[in-house]
Formats: sequence, structure tokens, C-alpha cells
Amino acid sequence: MTSGLRKNVYERIAEEEKRQADLGKIIADLKARAKILDRKLDTRRKIIMGAAVQAHAKLNGRFREELRKAILAAVTRPQDRAVLPEFFASHQTAPTPTARPPGTGESPAGKADLAGTHPPERTAPAQVLPALQPDPAAPPRPLTPQGKPPSGAAPA
Repeated sequence: MTSGLRKNVYERIAEEEKRQADLGKIIADLKARAKILDRKLDTRRKIIMGAAVQAHAKLNGRFREELRKAILAAVTRPQDRAVLPEFFASHQTAPTPTARPPGTGESPAGKADLAGTHPPERTAPAQVLPALQPDPAAPPRPLTPQGKPPSGAAPA
């Protein structure tokens, strides 16, 4: 009779060890998910802070110069420096605005001169941005009362 009890105890031990192993896998999966979410949040914070820093640098020449110095000291990888040519091309204190051909931008008449507060023009995004604009020939998409496209509607 004791052999039946031992078998039950040993079976229970095996079952509990299996449960423990399963829980270990679940815990590892949850930790991996938490790590991914933390990295996404960290990336989002960096993007928001970077946008705020860029906006402030456009408005404040002294801040822009300190930012340039910090970037010159901190960014050492050539591939990273290539993304920030306005900070590494020359050692001037502020980027100079590029001249725009007539009729391509706002007229400066009547506005205060904000020399050095405009970032250098970039040509690559101009090629990308038209693709992001909605097609004017496409029919308008129906909206739900909340102002969102219906769940089955294809994105435009």
C-alpha cells in the first residue's frame, strides 16, 4: 500500500516541478515584454526631448551654441556625425540661413530679422513629404461619429 502513496507523492512532485518550470517561462516572457515596453517609452521620451531641444535651439542662439559644443564633444561615431552635418560642417556660432529663390517662401517684409534662427534647409524630406500627403483625387473616407474611419475601412 505504501508504494501507491509514494507514487502519488512522486507524481505530485513532478507535477509541481512542471508547474514551476511553466511559471518560470511565463515570468521570463513577462520580463521580456516589460523590457520592450521600457525601451519604447525611453525612445519616445528621447524623441520628445529632442524636438523640444531643437525648437529651443532655433529660438535661442546662446543655447544653440552650447548645444553645438555638447554635440561636438559627445557624438564621436562617423555615422552619427553624418546625420548632424549642421553641427560638424563648420565651427560658426550659428547656422546661416540659406537664400531662397523668389516666390518659394514667405516674404520677410514686415517681420523682424531673425538672422541665424532658421535651420539649414534640407532637400531630402521634400522628396518624401509629398508621398505622405493624401491623394486629392481620392474620394473622401467615411467617418464614424467619433471622427475615426470605420474599423473595416482600408487606410488611405
